[in-house]
Amino acid sequence: MGFPPKREISGKDCVPPESTGRRYEAVLRLSEALSQCRDPEDLTRILSEQLHEFLGFLQFYIVVYKERSTEIEWAVVGREKRLIPGYADVPVQQRPSWQAYATQEPFHIQDWSTDPRVPARLREGIAAQGLGVGPLVFVPLTTPHRRLGALGMSGSPGTVYRDDDVSFLRLIGRIVAFAIDDNFNLRLVEAARAELQRQNDLLQRSERELRDVIERIPSMAWSAAADGSAEFFNRRWLEYAGLTADQAKGMGWTNALHPEDLQSLLEYWRRTLATGEPGESEARLRRFDGEYRWFLFRVTPSLDDRGGIVKWYGTNTDIEALKRAEQALRHSEAYLAEAQRLTRTGSCAIDGTSRRTIYWSEEMFRLFGFDPRQGPPMWEQWMQRVHPEDRDRLRLASEKTFLEKVNCDVEFRIVQPDGTLRNIQGIGHPVLGPDGELVQVVGTMVDITARRRAEEARDRLRQLEAELVHINRVSTMGELTASLAHEIKQPIGAAMTNAEACLRLLDRTRPDFGEAREAALEMVRDARRAADIIDRVRTLYQKGSSQLAMVDLNEIIREMVVVLQNEADRHSIAIHTDLADGLLLAMADRVQLQQALMNLMLNGIEAIRNTAGQLRITSRLAEDDQVLISVIDDGVGLPAEPMERIFEAFFTTKPQGTGLGLAITRSVIESHGGRIWASANAERGATFCFTLPGRRTVAA
Repeated sequence: MGFPPKREISGKDCVPPESTGRRYEAVLRLSEALSQCRDPEDLTRILSEQLHEFLGFLQFYIVVYKERSTEIEWAVVGREKRLIPGYADVPVQQRPSWQAYATQEPFHIQDWSTDPRVPARLREGIAAQGLGVGPLVFVPLTTPHRRLGALGMSGSPGTVYRDDDVSFLRLIGRIVAFAIDDNFNLRLVEAARAELQRQNDLLQRSERELRDVIERIPSMAWSAAADGSAEFFNRRWLEYAGLTADQAKGMGWTNALHPEDLQSLLEYWRRTLATGEPGESEARLRRFDGEYRWFLFRVTPSLDDRGGIVKWYGTNTDIEALKRAEQALRHSEAYLAEAQRLTRTGSCAIDGTSRRTIYWSEEMFRLFGFDPRQGPPMWEQWMQRVHPEDRDRLRLASEKTFLEKVNCDVEFRIVQPDGTLRNIQGIGHPVLGPDGELVQVVGTMVDITARRRAEEARDRLRQLEAELVHINRVSTMGELTASLAHEIKQPIGAAMTNAEACLRLLDRTRPDFGEAREAALEMVRDARRAADIIDRVRTLYQKGSSQLAMVDLNEIIREMVVVLQNEADRHSIAIHTDLADGLLLAMADRVQLQQALMNLMLNGIEAIRNTAGQLRITSRLAEDDQVLISVIDDGVGLPAEPMERIFEAFFTTKPQGTGLGLAITRSVIESHGGRIWASANAERGATFCFTLPGRRTVAA
């Protein structure tokens, strides 16, 4: 696991490599600072100073319990003393610090309001202080020979602690535990300070005191003779490896090395002895329980007055968490590369000043057909892959991003080396420095060729659907030719009768102008009636794109009753309407709704034609401002097939049917945000219902 950077809520999955070294150095600095700490109250201050860059926290807590007791030996709460009263009435065994101390496992509260492990008294005590609390983590403070207590860290509301945060805090807990064990007498703190001061004074007088300090520092330390033969290992080292001092001396310590790392570390050690320079290397070291963990081996020579090497001093630092973080980073990079390959998405970065390409992902090279071994191409090389017709547009979008420091989103085509044409969507984002200067532009390039082809295919499909709808309309109106001819013939015949009457009235010896005028007006009304019928039929023949407007659904129902009345009369079918009061309005395409309603009414007439029944159309305002239209017949009923199949294209039970009427009707209704369904009536016949988003207005 890695050491996460300080943040509130981070979207990063892993620690950048440059941050890892700083964290490692911070751990070393923390170890050194803790080894010099003489006052328990300084512990949380040192933690805050050394770790503020790497963990998001409000403060640290240190609680030390008396051995084999629930009584607190001493505690350091940090700067927020107001939190102390919140714990006053909470039994020790219910406190987060005791949970970590007793179980020797981290105790992590992410959400105080939902975590059932939070004691009710503690929640009430914190609330009484009026404090907004974030997550809380306690880890055990333990040395190989004693459990000391717990180290806690709290964050501000909104902070999220990940597993690697907890692992990092647990590592810090080990270092703090050794510092407490070494530097403070748990019962007589003042006496410990005096003893440590005395040891520091003696440190400069003899090598014996120096070894004593090395024994006590919270780090695995060792020393070797000038020829590299190990002479001394501190207690930390021996306890970790499970070796005695005699077993580790000389080259005995190599028995604790992982067999795969033995030769490489010995070669490094021989080279270091030959050069006489400080050095460092990494290898796995076996713990007393048999587990191998990665360690950083550091060594520094001690020189005499003539520059000769007297001794070698070294430390071993556990970097297992760091190695795991590096491995996780490699896995993350591999997953990212695979994800980019699967989605055909490349990423890149361009320097904000020089405009030099500083990063190209593997998918960028594949996408644009460049050789990764030659490195990222120059800008002009890359532009040569862009389709000539799109280069100017891409240049303008890029210039705007660099000059105005704004995002860009541009689509363009590229021509790959084999001549393949691809559609690309490029997105650029400027990264600004503290003073607003442009540091770099990061971007993604997505191959959207498949999407564009799908959109073109979808457009062609929509066009074909529109053609099919129009053909269905024309076909349906063709079937109604006889009925429409009769419907038009009536007003035309009436107009002729009125015209003859008008002539007779005018041809009299004494022309009756009043009656002639009435006959002429009747003739005009008959002509307009015929024109209205023709207009209604002509709209159904029209071909064009959808035109949305607020339409009166009751009016559409009445129009279609007029158009289909003669067809119903031919089969002795009575058409009745039951329309809601007021105006039922919906945003819709008038012609498409006329066709949908006509299809349902014709379907009902077809079902009744041999039974001399009746067709009923109703309208009402349903829940949620939905307009409900029902077409009810008492015909032969629905087929035995599953109900949903009757709306499938080309499904029909009629010998001469096309199977398109109900499918087109459903398409029209759903395209208007509605839904359609059918159900069998209790006695006989069927009911087809559809809803549309609408609203009811009361006529003035």
